Amino acid sequence: MSSWAKGYWEKSTAREIAREYDIYSKQHSTYVKTSKKLISLSGISHCQVVIDLGVGTGIATKYLLKHSRQVERVYCVDFSKEMLSIAKRNINDKKAKFVLCKAEEISRHIPEKADGIISNAVFQYVDLDQVLRESNKILSSRGIITFNIWPSWFKEVKQNKRTALFFEIFYRNMNAIAREKGFKSSFDYRFELGSRSVFSAKSVLSSLSKNGFKLLKYQNISIDRSPKEILDFLKLQIIAKHRLPNIPQPTREKILDEAMERTIKKFGNRSVTHKWPYFVAQAKQGIKLANKF
Repeated sequence: MSSWAKGYWEKSTAREIAREYDIYSKQHSTYVKTSKKLISLSGISHCQVVIDLGVGTGIATKYLLKHSRQVERVYCVDFSKEMLSIAKRNINDKKAKFVLCKAEEISRHIPEKADGIISNAVFQYVDLDQVLRESNKILSSRGIITFNIWPSWFKEVKQNKRTALFFEIFYRNMNAIAREKGFKSSFDYRFELGSRSVFSAKSVLSSLSKNGFKLLKYQNISIDRSPKEILDFLKLQIIAKHRLPNIPQPTREKILDEAMERTIKKFGNRSVTHKWPYFVAQAKQGIKLANKF
């Protein structure tokens, strides 16, 4: 997990952060859209044992169990007990087994081989090599892993000009309003376009290969978000702190509200499109992994 996200979960009220994510995911459709696409690309509806790595509030698992009769068990993994508690309430299915552990340690906590692994908007936060190594250990022969990466963390997906302009205008407004209120703020809008990311198609493909996986699909998929949905996401405490550090949360929310209001006046209230990178890979047979990287 990235240092800023990990530190905030450890130092802040994890229960409140989990509650915010649950409310957000029920009010807006991004995680539903990305989860559905994840499942359709993976083909795991025909699997018997599945791992949902970073289950969050349970959206992907709930959708999978509702639309697949062949799935017998889904191991819902998350490092946050608060998120697992919410996922249990949202999923409410005997086929779901809940596992409290880090993504980098799944082979120690899941008692059987899995046919497939899915992970929605999680891999940007983890040690990719270590998670893939663990996934290879726990997958059955020719098992499938399917994951995406949040667009802000992937530098090779070129977002369209309209999306780039929206975030440029928004963050310039945000920085200006923060300074008007006496705070330092210089957040670079290019972060939303992936320009500051360490992930690329080349780096992900390299990690897959050296950890025993064969790439089956790599696809960039467009997901639309309204300005309201973007605003509500940015107001989540864990996200707002990253954009506006050292500012009280109520003040952050006011700054973000004003910034979006100014942006809509200039840009309009139309949806913004982000391209999400998706990867589907298969565990290779007969691959022996080194004990250390």
